[in-house]
Amino acid sequence: MRTKRLFLYGLFIIIFLMLLAVGTLHVVATRLVNKERVVSALEDAFDRPVIIERIKFNIFSGVTIYNIKILSKTNGPILLKAAEVKISYNLVELLERKEGETEKLALREIKFIAPDLDLSQLPPQGERPPPDKKVSLPRIIIEDGRLSFTQPSFFREGYIQTLEKVNFKLLPVFEDRYVIEGQAEAGVFGRWYITGKFNLAHQTLQLTALSKNINLGESFRDRLSEQVKRAWNRYQPQGQVALGVNINYQVHRAKPLDFNVIIDCQGTQMTYRPFPYPISNIQGQIELHETGLLLKDLQGHSGSAIVKIGGHSDGYDKNAGFKILLDMQDVKFDQRLYRACNKNIQNVWQGIDPKGLIDVKGEITRPTGPDKKVEYYLRLFCKKNQAKVKVFPYPLTGIQGELELKKNNSLVVALSAQREKVKIKINGVWESLKKDAGYQLKVEADDLELKDFALKEAFNHLVPGGGKLWDANQPAGPVNLRLDLNKPTGEKKPVKTDLDIICKGIDFKYSDTLYPFSGVTGELKYEATGNPNETPVLILKSLKARHKKSQFDIKGKMHFNDSMAGGDPFKKYDLNITATDVPIETATKNLLPDSLRDFFNEMDFAGSVDLKPLKLNKTLMKAANELKKAEYQVKYDALVKLLDCSADPGISLENMNGDVRVKGVSQGEHSDSNAQGVFKLNNLKIADKLFEDLAITLTQEDNRFTFYKIKGTAYKGIASGWLTINLPDYNYNGSIDIRGVDIKELARDTFMVGKNISGKLAVELKDFEGLGKDPKTLKVDGGRIYITDAQLWEVPVFLSMWNTLSLVKKSVFEEGEIKFKIEDETVKIRRIKFTSDPVALKGSGELKFDGTIDLKLKPKFSSSFLGAINLIIPSIAIKGTFKDPETKKTE
Repeated sequence: MRTKRLFLYGLFIIIFLMLLAVGTLHVVATRLVNKERVVSALEDAFDRPVIIERIKFNIFSGVTIYNIKILSKTNGPILLKAAEVKISYNLVELLERKEGETEKLALREIKFIAPDLDLSQLPPQGERPPPDKKVSLPRIIIEDGRLSFTQPSFFREGYIQTLEKVNFKLLPVFEDRYVIEGQAEAGVFGRWYITGKFNLAHQTLQLTALSKNINLGESFRDRLSEQVKRAWNRYQPQGQVALGVNINYQVHRAKPLDFNVIIDCQGTQMTYRPFPYPISNIQGQIELHETGLLLKDLQGHSGSAIVKIGGHSDGYDKNAGFKILLDMQDVKFDQRLYRACNKNIQNVWQGIDPKGLIDVKGEITRPTGPDKKVEYYLRLFCKKNQAKVKVFPYPLTGIQGELELKKNNSLVVALSAQREKVKIKINGVWESLKKDAGYQLKVEADDLELKDFALKEAFNHLVPGGGKLWDANQPAGPVNLRLDLNKPTGEKKPVKTDLDIICKGIDFKYSDTLYPFSGVTGELKYEATGNPNETPVLILKSLKARHKKSQFDIKGKMHFNDSMAGGDPFKKYDLNITATDVPIETATKNLLPDSLRDFFNEMDFAGSVDLKPLKLNKTLMKAANELKKAEYQVKYDALVKLLDCSADPGISLENMNGDVRVKGVSQGEHSDSNAQGVFKLNNLKIADKLFEDLAITLTQEDNRFTFYKIKGTAYKGIASGWLTINLPDYNYNGSIDIRGVDIKELARDTFMVGKNISGKLAVELKDFEGLGKDPKTLKVDGGRIYITDAQLWEVPVFLSMWNTLSLVKKSVFEEGEIKFKIEDETVKIRRIKFTSDPVALKGSGELKFDGTIDLKLKPKFSSSFLGAINLIIPSIAIKGTFKDPETKKTE
């Protein structure tokens, strides 16, 4: 019992002493913890003027401050205010003051209850050194506070952003350093989670704020600064994102916040204004700085297209530079893409009308500064696309390859395309995308089928008058094509065109005035400098062709006629044509100059020839006007082999075989034309009479054709003479002399008898003339026929006469002469005089062109023995035809 009582007394004494100690400590603490000391401690902690209304002290609960205000500077705006703040402090440190030291209030924790913090009133201060003494760092807690701030680089002018329900903790980790953690709500900017650190000695602040789910709507956009809105409008983001904000700030430096925002896309949608494809389900980051923005590995979809974007901007105003990296897959050629392109690219687009999908890689950049232009570097990878190119006005399919748009706006093209089974390669460089830009374009295609491909429009586009030429030729068949286009930079600069067409057995179906060729092989090369003073040229490189049985080899150059004067597509040409077994028909004659062609038509030439070769040089001398045709000069040089040809100039010419060499100049319609030529004929039948080894020299002056130095053989005789023909009325005149003709040989082609016919014959046709092919106009004034040693008793006329007179039949005329003239389709025989021993013959008469004869002959014996009988021999009248004469005696 006594022990228990002692224990209770002892316990009481201990409690009393403790209460006494607490009371003593409270008295001491109350004397040390006063309003002034609390203000001083807070001003040391915040390095700002502090105003408080009153405090309440409790040794157990610490200090409660009512109506506190922390100013941005002395008599400056209020930085923070709160109705209540709770402070805990280190009582032991307060009591353990050393001699000479002022009592120090060592704060352990400061808790702001629903404070109102206005950072927008925090002005930058001049540089000042950090504090030179250590400060005991308190733990700072903000509960359910309200924080206002502005950031002119990101928020619109005058806009102050307020965070509600701010709960922060500033936790001291080392003498002068804090770590910060907390959260707040920012209205349309979402709920934020904040971490960071603060260095009290250096007055530096680093904060990271994260909002995990923000809707990028119009309310969000309306709070942004104008420069950020410009970036917003360029990309037009929509949907949900996570936002991260990083803040670096030095309180004592005269600099704004180092402030950046990270937008973490979470299936966001975006439309880049210069490339207005809505991109959905975007993943990646957008980082906003005061000086610009970064696009980090953005990836999304636009329909079936996959889009990747990266890059940066040096600012937000119109003069800011930027660099955008693009990586797009399966982008569709459509009107949205067309409208997104600048006018220069649209011009190219209109020229090719693309369809299909492409991949795009490259960058879009703009240097920083006023009036700087946007630069493009893009690589477009075609994936079996379609296009319609002007120089190939039919759709191309299966287009693959690459288009490279460089920063200097030059365009490099390396494509392959397909038309049915045909592969086409297109390579080129455009110096820029302007209409007056220079370019070099090369197109290659093998096995183009002219009949199946609508190449006429392309040919008409490239070649002046090409459409008319195409219509005239109607080409069909396979060709290989090589096209080079080269244009210098500059408005209306000419385009140099090189077009190679390698023919692989094509057909040309000309009209009836030209040859239809088949199986054409070789190369056609079209060259045009575009210079108006230089006409385009078509080069024929050893074209080989067939026409029926004929084989052609054609070389030369043909210069196009831009004005199509006189309807002729060629201003001049220089051709070399070699051919075998060519039929003389309209197309053959049309190869010749006008005057020669008309001569061949008048002569009714027929048969076939070899050209070995025919050289033609044609030049436009005078362009066409409304009243006249164009006037051309044609130089020609032909070596022609006649193959059994015929003609009908009023008398039958047949079996012409041999060589003709003729060259000359023809200008206009038979005016100022001349030619020279040589005929070397192996044989020729004139009215069924055979001439051999015939040589003829030709001259032509205007409409006058003269054949002179005519030499040849006819039935073992020698023929010579000349002939002149005038066109277009075909007026002719000439002279023929044939000597030493073997009558037996001649009879074989004339009388169809002749075992016992023999002798020599000479014929002279002097000064004959005529008009056209009408035999009525033929006139011969000095016709003579001479015979020597002629045995003519089997000639029907003589045979009939001998039979009528019952005289000897086998007379040999030592010589004879027939003088005649021809007019009115009649051979008028003025005298017939044959002499022989014993019979001589005299007479006269007519032989008409229809073969009828009317002769009067008087036989006479030359022998003195029979001379007396002459008185009783009657004259003979012969009528009928030369082959079937009717003979009777006359007085």
